[in-house]
Amino acid sequence: MKKIFLLVSICLVTVSGFCSVVGDSAIEYNNSGKKKYDQANYKGAIADYNKALQIDSNMYEAYNNRGLAEASMNEFNKAMVDYNKALALNPKMSVAYNNRGLLKYKLGKLSDAIADYTTSISLNGEDALPYSNRGLAEAGLRNDSAARKDYDKALAINPDMAIAYNNRGMLEYQARDFDNALKDFNQGIKLNPNNSNFYSNRGIVEYYKDDSTSALADYGKAISLNPQNREAYNNRGLQEYKMGRYKDAIADYDMAISMKQNDMIAYQNRALCKEAMGDADGAAKDYAKYHELKGDK
Repeated sequence: MKKIFLLVSICLVTVSGFCSVVGDSAIEYNNSGKKKYDQANYKGAIADYNKALQIDSNMYEAYNNRGLAEASMNEFNKAMVDYNKALALNPKMSVAYNNRGLLKYKLGKLSDAIADYTTSISLNGEDALPYSNRGLAEAGLRNDSAARKDYDKALAINPDMAIAYNNRGMLEYQARDFDNALKDFNQGIKLNPNNSNFYSNRGIVEYYKDDSTSALADYGKAISLNPQNREAYNNRGLQEYKMGRYKDAIADYDMAISMKQNDMIAYQNRALCKEAMGDADGAAKDYAKYHELKGDK
């Protein structure tokens, strides 16, 4: 089974202070927290946002920013409280609606996420980010036409938005429009050549277009950029299986399973390889594990 990454457009959604104040001001702590957040030092960022709010408990920017850091640490309840507080203090804070929408998306509340993105857009219709994010939620609800319109709008506002090309490519892939999907993945990679997921996604399209050389190259690139990209190992295994390279495929499935012990698809695919090699016992064990994880009786 192929899996294509569905990427949420998270970028530039923290808010800095707008003026300079001498001393240990709330603005300085907020700005320091933003720098730490950008460095993925989420605990340090939260500590700075806490100090900012101790000085100014009405600083809505700090609530929004602390929510982002908390969400990055999977502290979703705390993040929701902070986004709600930011919006209570400033109901016109478009970026906070976008961020709360992202959180609702992560929680599987797609319709609620769309409502927040729509409010964000109504407050700032020139920001490409909520359009791209709303497209992602619409795609999750299989509202493909609405999703397409949102991706197109995001790219009309910001033609250099790599992730919107990737997400539109995903939509085209699901519609089996492989040629246009490939064009969008190519453009996304051109704009952001260091995103491991983009290469893995393009490799899937190349798999279906029977371009095994390009698919293997893209999976290899994805893994070189992120050796923990489990889906790239899984997908490369599928390509190798298709080519009759069963030992190589098993090695890739082994890697995927080492990263996620309950990866039932990897067990199923590895069983197919073992079966093709005549390893009936090994195949039976992997099939048994697959059915156990799937919950079959």
